Amino acid sequence: MGTGVFAGCNSIGSITIPSKITEIPEYTFDKCFDLEEVILHDSVTTIGGYAFRECSSIEDINLKGVKTISYNAFEECNSIEAITFGDSITSIDEEAFINCYSLEKLTLPNSVKEIGARAFQNTPWYDEQPNGVVYLGNILYEYKGKMAEETTINVKEGTYLIANYAFADRKELKGI
Repeated sequence: MGTGVFAGCNSIGSITIPSKITEIPEYTFDKCFDLEEVILHDSVTTIGGYAFRECSSIEDINLKGVKTISYNAFEECNSIEAITFGDSITSIDEEAFINCYSLEKLTLPNSVKEIGARAFQNTPWYDEQPNGVVYLGNILYEYKGKMAEETTINVKEGTYLIANYAFADRKELKGI
């Protein structure tokens, strides 16, 4: 377990991050189960790994100033239903929102240059995607489900990014 400043604290229901803060370090609010509201100033550009992991009461968080979201930052934040990122977001690391069991809606701008493996796995958004090539806006996120032997993928016009590990361990892939 991490050693974040508030990690495991269950007496915090709401917190406002002051404008002088630019980063939420690793594990800062890890397992703060009762944390419902986080008000981030636009000055926050980086959210560290496991920063809000298992903060299962957070329903909404404004990420419009954030540039980088590290690995597992919001893992198992089960009350978040929708996320809209600002135009400054460039990187969403692996498993950043994995197991967010209420996350149904995602909106990503074209500023995203990197999405890590399984960033949105086990969310209603992901589960509702049909098997085959899964897109998140103009990003080819991954291939979902069983792939047939000798599969060739046709990338749709306008795609500007193929996410990290989008075709990992796909021995059936013949070409793109």
